[in-house]
Amino acid sequence: STQGAGSTSPAPIRSVTVQRGDTLWAITRERFGDGILYVRLFEANRDLIRDPDLIYPGQVFTIPEQYVMSFAAPVLSLPALARNLPVSTLCSVPQ
Repeated sequence: STQGAGSTSPAPIRSVTVQRGDTLWAITRERFGDGILYVRLFEANRDLIRDPDLIYPGQVFTIPEQYVMSFAAPVLSLPALARNLPVSTLCSVPQ
């Protein structure tokens, strides 16, 4: 079947532009769900990043292909996860 002109899905995000205050850790935590994956982003952009602790606003980094879908999908936050838990779990206090 063919998709109609108005029913296109968003294109996967294949790059990220560094904003003021960004770190590789923060970018990968937000986009991949785990900050330690900054190593993968660093390795994929070694030609642009001399030191993973020094990135600059306006730099554009390529997302490693295996993570393209991860970037396109939102990462669930704790409040989003909590909506699916019973109140007793959320309010329990260890004895």
